[in-house]
Amino acid sequence: MGRDSETTVEGTAGRTKADSPEGSTVLPSVEDLDRRNSAGDAAYLPFGRPNFSDEEIEAVARVMRTGWIGMGPETIAFEKELSRFLGAPHVVTVSSCTWALFLSLLVHGIGPDDEVICPSLTWFSTANAALYLGARPVFCDIDPHTLSVTPETIKEKLTDRTRAVVVVHMGGYAVDVDEIRGILPDGVAIVEDAAHALGSRFADGRPVGSSGNLTCFSFYANKNLSTGEGGAIALHDGELAGRLCSLRQHGLAADAWRRYSNPRCALVPGLKELGYKMNFTDLQACIGRVQLRRQGEFARIRKEIARLYHDALDGRGVTFQKGCLDDGHSRHLFTVLLPLEGLVKSRDEFVLELRRRKIGAAIHYSPLHRMPHYERLCSTSLPNTEFVSQRIITLPISASMGIEDARRVLEEFTEILEASRSVTGRAGTGTISAPGYVKSDGSPGKVTKPVFIVGCGRSGTTFLFNIMKKHPRLRATTGYPDGEDHTGWIKHGGCIISGLGHAHIEKGHTGYHYCLYMDEKDVTPRVVESMHRYYHEDVLGGDGSKRVLNKCPHLSNKLRYVRAIFPDAKFIHIIRDCLPVVSSWIKIMETQPHLVLYLPDDEYPCHWVLPAPPDGERETVLRRHGRIFPGGGVERLVDYWSIVNRNIPLQLLDTPGQLLTVRYEDLCADTAETLRRICRFCEIPSFDEIPEEISIDVTLNNNEKYKTHLTEEQITAFLKRSEVTRSIFGYV
Repeated sequence: MGRDSETTVEGTAGRTKADSPEGSTVLPSVEDLDRRNSAGDAAYLPFGRPNFSDEEIEAVARVMRTGWIGMGPETIAFEKELSRFLGAPHVVTVSSCTWALFLSLLVHGIGPDDEVICPSLTWFSTANAALYLGARPVFCDIDPHTLSVTPETIKEKLTDRTRAVVVVHMGGYAVDVDEIRGILPDGVAIVEDAAHALGSRFADGRPVGSSGNLTCFSFYANKNLSTGEGGAIALHDGELAGRLCSLRQHGLAADAWRRYSNPRCALVPGLKELGYKMNFTDLQACIGRVQLRRQGEFARIRKEIARLYHDALDGRGVTFQKGCLDDGHSRHLFTVLLPLEGLVKSRDEFVLELRRRKIGAAIHYSPLHRMPHYERLCSTSLPNTEFVSQRIITLPISASMGIEDARRVLEEFTEILEASRSVTGRAGTGTISAPGYVKSDGSPGKVTKPVFIVGCGRSGTTFLFNIMKKHPRLRATTGYPDGEDHTGWIKHGGCIISGLGHAHIEKGHTGYHYCLYMDEKDVTPRVVESMHRYYHEDVLGGDGSKRVLNKCPHLSNKLRYVRAIFPDAKFIHIIRDCLPVVSSWIKIMETQPHLVLYLPDDEYPCHWVLPAPPDGERETVLRRHGRIFPGGGVERLVDYWSIVNRNIPLQLLDTPGQLLTVRYEDLCADTAETLRRICRFCEIPSFDEIPEEISIDVTLNNNEKYKTHLTEEQITAFLKRSEVTRSIFGYV
């Protein structure tokens, strides 16, 4: 880095290449970047944008003119330069950080039945690297200040099957890996996920990458050093480095460049082990070499922006990552935690509003342990991770930003923040400061942590409800509170369609059959008071030691509404595979010709069963309303299944700890274990034993029955139509 690392941002304005010392890079000031950005369309500001100069472009052109663009001399040179930068004797470049993690675990001998501890607050690759090898990721909690793992959170998850720990240097904060090594048994490897941490330093000043652990870096488009795609592994062990070089190139002892440039390597040797196609290229490496020389420039810009953010937001209630202004922090991300307790907006609404204003805020991350794919593998509660993930926002920061960009971010952020401050008890905002009601004796009453079972109709909500209502700590109810005056908080006209439901309307039945569109804006102090009173007095009988259990599929698109009334509510999303659900609906509607199924086409829909229109109007009504089954086509049922199940977790993205997804098939196959998982989530004791009267009738719950109602052509078409959602929930 030499003199470049000592040049100040302010001191570079107006310099030309001729003015700069030989071999150095001209460093633009932040003001220069402001002028550069104003020359083009800078309307939308992404959270991380690479900074490429003419020097990178010239390097690419130079390599292309040589005719050798695969892995060759540029890659070798980049690895040597990166080795010096990181203080690691060996660096092996690969095609991505994902594959760097995979290969690192592979050479440590990780395989089936092994456990790999990693944080849940990370990108998918951290956990997937273990899954690719047949191992099981075990998620551990984090320190809410550093957003990173600690020796204590790792120690809680150690078992006799633990074979490795993946330490993520979150956002660029360098975790003390030596301290973690001190609590690990012999034979447990540490792999460092340093995708955010190029340029980070440990507390003693050593660069991240120099520890001796296999340390994995990312050169993705938004990283501090970008080559578009790519990654690298830094390590001390020369023998392991040689094996990694072989594994990245099919398992060959010599790569394509050596076979091309060295006659002795011209013949392809036999393979000694299965390898992969995960190599770097010279096109990437030539960009990386320039980017590496510019790291001093990039670091100064990032620190200046971080300082501006910190100073402007300090004292406004947001929380910063520990050490975000320290010299050892790479500032790949600049994250803040929102003070949600005092805001009327959720974190997701905050992010969407910033994006609407063309500020590319991001979320790092949604916790992996709450995602259906991983939840089936590792059901656990991680309170710090869940707290952080509900509040975290990443503000734009990159070496391509200027001061005016950062000021624009601050202007929009603070405006939204101040406008979102809650007004206690304001009707219709979804922010009731103290949920509950006043009892007849003047004392306060409230319901805590009620449990709601939701899901697509015919997915097993009633089945699970009938099991859970046998629990001695739960008191069951269904639907909405009986006898409540719904005026003012139900949009009655939402699903009253011409030709449908007249009999109910004429009889004055305007209850929950017509509660299609309720959200948090419909929550008033009166609604909160009446629902807490009903649940506490009528359902629980005033017994605060019990929990309310509610089953109502019609609530599946109203989770934010329910949460505004009961902020600590627990939601159990039960999902059943698509084909048996669709088949069940077909059978019901065939045997109930006096009914029709209304499937509203909304962002968060739910189903409604309504009286069929009179015979003389039936065909006209069904043709006019394509969302009605029968009439709109059986594929509408497939879409309904997909949309409802995808949107249940989307409604709770900012509070994922309030949602548990349970597969109907798992409940049938292993009822006892699934119920233990549900009870842990509900924070109630497990069943002492499963009551005999709720033992599963295998015939009634056989998913294969759908074959009697669907043709082979329908099965093929419906599987394709629902493939994305089925994959999300582990059915593919």
